Amino acid sequence: MKKVTTAPAKKSATIVVSLPADAKLTVDGTPTQSTSARRVFESPDLAPGKKYNYTFKATVMRDGKEQVVTKTAEVAAGKTSTVKLELPKSTTVASR
Repeated sequence: MKKVTTAPAKKSATIVVSLPADAKLTVDGTPTQSTSARRVFESPDLAPGKKYNYTFKATVMRDGKEQVVTKTAEVAAGKTSTVKLELPKSTTVASR
């Protein structure tokens, strides 16, 4: 009889964050180093069947003022979550 093996279930979660490329991002208060408009993170191993929350905070300077947006993402082992952090665009018009 042939033994069938299956790949172990993925224990981490993947989180894809969309935000302005120049925004500073923290995850649960810890600064990240990425500087692109699409940032992908993988959680540590999580218990299967349980749900966890991560808080994402993006900060960017617009027109001399700090703009901040915060969102909480629910994640689970083996799943991919998407977070979209939208910040206002600059309203300054270049003078001629």
